[in-house]
Amino acid sequence: MAIVKKAPAGAKVFDLPAARTARAEARAGEPSSFIKLSAGYVEIKPELEISVLDLLNEGSIKEAFVRLFVDPKDADALFAEGVSDQDAKAIFEFVAGKSLGELTA
Repeated sequence: MAIVKKAPAGAKVFDLPAARTARAEARAGEPSSFIKLSAGYVEIKPELEISVLDLLNEGSIKEAFVRLFVDPKDADALFAEGVSDQDAKAIFEFVAGKSLGELTA
């Protein structure tokens, strides 16, 4: 099916841009989230992109962190310190507020 300019009469519609705007407005005023490293604090994006979960399932851990951080170069700082499987798991669980098993299931 091609993208159409108007939904058919009576169609059920989920307005994705409106939902994104509502989530952003709900987060307004909330403090940003950070991960503390030896070198300082790394800011993480307010929403976890679904592609991050695909990258985790594929074993592309560093690329997942690149997409998680506000500044993608911060992934280099994390990996320069060394990151274990347990570190990665704990970080993603902190970000998502769910266990990694719940996220990737």
